[in-house]
Amino acid sequence: MPEKPFVAVILPAYNEADRIPLVLEVLKQLDWLDEIIVVDDGSSDATAARVRTAAESEPRLRLLRHETNLGKGQAIFTARAATQAPYLILLDADLVGLKPEHLQALLQPVIECRADMTLGLFRGGHLRTDLAHWLTPWLSGQRGLRAEVLDVVPRQAAAGYGFETALTLAASRHGYRTRAVFLRGVWHTPSESHRRHGFRWRLRMYGHILRAWHLSGGWQTLWAHLHKKTLLLTLLLVALLLVLARYRGQAASSFQTWKQLNALPALSLPNAQSVMIFAPHPDDESLAAGGVIQEALRQGARVRVVIVTSGDGQRFAPAALEKRARAGPHDYIRLGQRRQAESLAALHLLGLSDEHISFLGYPDRGLAPMWLADWNTQCPFTAPYTRATAAPYDDLFDPHVEYCGSALLRDLALLLEENRPDLILLPHPADQHPDHRALSAFVRLAVALEEQNHPDYRPRLWGYLVHYATFPQPRGPLPQQALLPPKRLKNDEDWGRFDLSPAQVDLKARAIQRYSSQVLLLGDFLPSFARRDELFAALSLPSLSSLDYQHLSLPAATIAEPTDPDQAAFTRLEDLPVRGNAIEDWQISRLGNALLLQVKTRRELLPVRQLLLWIKLADGRTRTLTFSSAGPLFGPADYLVQFDLAELGHPSTIAIAAELREGRLVVSESGWHILMLNPGR
Repeated sequence: MPEKPFVAVILPAYNEADRIPLVLEVLKQLDWLDEIIVVDDGSSDATAARVRTAAESEPRLRLLRHETNLGKGQAIFTARAATQAPYLILLDADLVGLKPEHLQALLQPVIECRADMTLGLFRGGHLRTDLAHWLTPWLSGQRGLRAEVLDVVPRQAAAGYGFETALTLAASRHGYRTRAVFLRGVWHTPSESHRRHGFRWRLRMYGHILRAWHLSGGWQTLWAHLHKKTLLLTLLLVALLLVLARYRGQAASSFQTWKQLNALPALSLPNAQSVMIFAPHPDDESLAAGGVIQEALRQGARVRVVIVTSGDGQRFAPAALEKRARAGPHDYIRLGQRRQAESLAALHLLGLSDEHISFLGYPDRGLAPMWLADWNTQCPFTAPYTRATAAPYDDLFDPHVEYCGSALLRDLALLLEENRPDLILLPHPADQHPDHRALSAFVRLAVALEEQNHPDYRPRLWGYLVHYATFPQPRGPLPQQALLPPKRLKNDEDWGRFDLSPAQVDLKARAIQRYSSQVLLLGDFLPSFARRDELFAALSLPSLSSLDYQHLSLPAATIAEPTDPDQAAFTRLEDLPVRGNAIEDWQISRLGNALLLQVKTRRELLPVRQLLLWIKLADGRTRTLTFSSAGPLFGPADYLVQFDLAELGHPSTIAIAAELREGRLVVSESGWHILMLNPGR
């Protein structure tokens, strides 16, 4: 077995006291790092103090100091002399949006000998930094490299802001292989914004870059290339072909988008008297349904927005928004209050008044564990960030409600009974954020129970999507673009488009800007939802009579990377380098009190370790059953489980989900299905 490589991260820092704690928090999560070296390059602020504080809980963290500012290049050379690590990662100390997987992406090609150095290029963070890296990729300060590459860099050329240019040219002249790696969602503020005389500082920076180009032999390198007989002609020809290909690709893409959009049925609000929108967090209501809210109000319908959590569980938000290196429960409560205020501002702009907006105050990051818990024995739930067991906010629908799934289900039932909405908008069961997926199950269970108590009540259910892989694409404020279903989901549900007028798109875009904390933290993600349409899937509540059969849709056979779900990139099973098993299909049959489920899995390299069935009952009990191999009768990829409704107390409604695990890792899962078992339906 190969030995684990020794890896060091180097962070040169100059007056980054407000920004460096966020980067250090990410680095501390990586157990494969051996050293974290910060070089304080003569800072006049509290940069060194912030690093020392972080080092108290992180033994791998070392602080080196320059008494005066010597420049980034010298800071990196100082760190290079202080470590024996053969593999290095160079990072700027003011990065925003950095995640552990970005560090892995920077170093992996070097470890695997596919490159000697990587360039980390920003994409999808902020337009300004994206454009800068597109125009001048060699100026990126984010690198993964073999330590020996630094040894060929001329010290004189690397002075000031010339380090990146000198490093790139030296690597090229000595035959080291360089490879670009895209760091999606990462950005930092331009260097001149940290300085008093920003424009003058930028001119100085350009001077350093040109000096480094000259001293590193950049002109000789360019001249040698131009002297090759066919190089210039080839470059011109390639450039022309690229322009033509891009033009044709954009035209084809636009036509394909138009074709896909028009293939979706148009949705409308005929005779809708009451519309209710359930949002897991403040901002989901406007992202998913800002246009529906406007149109429903225009048509005279009653609109009620219910925001279930206060969004008080974003781990790094206090550090980014309030510059707090260490956040406590009160910081996260203030975050929740801020996010509630942002939702009120956005919804007021869309035309709603306070009496039509309800905050429930349940814990962010808590809906999924609350759903799975036994409500009779495992309540109250303790919020992971506010540490509260009851809602710590005033002006709630149910003030200071205890955190328990039964309380949430009761609040949803009361809201449905009070408002009797004929159209309900809720998260799609395939949404990859755990809070979204859990709230979808809670709402559908509440609707199923209400329908059973009042057989004449049959609302329409529209599911909306916010978090799913790289949805929506492309990212950014593109009002003429369309929202389209992800490829993996487009055939699984009855998707439809709700078309918006240009004025409605513009108002929705302005409302989204009211969520200032999230626009800052998530970059272009939120503005990506202000498009020419909104996307919804018609959801149903399957019912099984005493002798019945159902083929169940499979809306969520995906896995999520274990990072912050609000900012995480999610991974489809098909994207993994080694694909194992995946749940592909499942069916359910009923014969009296006996329910039989058959699940089909795709089997490739990995053996099936555990296939579980989750059963959730309306009284709060949760059961798990293990599927058994169906044997040669059904084929090696089929699994069966059977259970008796009598043993569960003859429930009229149950929720079920299937989950495939490899050890403790959830490899594939279905969405939650709400089954109505009333034989009279």
